[in-house]
Amino acid sequence: VVAEMLGLHFIDVDEAIDALIQCGVGGAVTFDIQPGVYTSGRIIPPILGASATNTITFDGGDTSLVTITNSALANYRLEGADWITFKKITFEHTGTTNAYCIQFADSADHNTVDSCRLIVPQSTSSLFSPVCWSNVPTSPSSSGTNGNYNTISNNTIENGYYGIRMQGDINNHQSGNSVINNEFIDPYLYNIYVQYQE
Repeated sequence: VVAEMLGLHFIDVDEAIDALIQCGVGGAVTFDIQPGVYTSGRIIPPILGASATNTITFDGGDTSLVTITNSALANYRLEGADWITFKKITFEHTGTTNAYCIQFADSADHNTVDSCRLIVPQSTSSLFSPVCWSNVPTSPSSSGTNGNYNTISNNTIENGYYGIRMQGDINNHQSGNSVINNEFIDPYLYNIYVQYQE
């Protein structure tokens, strides 16, 4: 359980992520995030032991009760991390130069963002995208082997220049990424922009 009060398993989401990085997993793990506003901006590397059966889930229970906010780079950059699910969480990024809620990079595969609310400022700059695949942390669209078989489903995706920017590589197309049943609200130009995908 992730909570803001002492005495429970983890004080905040960052502490739970630190435990994952340090210890890995030996089975399926779910972090039930208690109501509150959490500040978090992290790179999540590959987690030892994560697999199709040893999945990792961060569950907020209700997007109106749990918000994870940040203003520097991405809320979460999955840098080679696999088999992670975020569900029923509001992610809000308030950056003024660039803003990303969830970013996939370095072959981040088999991850899911489901039933979340993802918000960045609306901008005429292409450096704003609630969800993106990018090899460079400061860009939403740098080519690379960024991630395969990731699912973005049942979310409300708000503002940005792009709602979703899905970037692969001209010499190594990404495959199996899915965008299913999402609502897009007020992106400046594109709901979804896809390049070098199969």
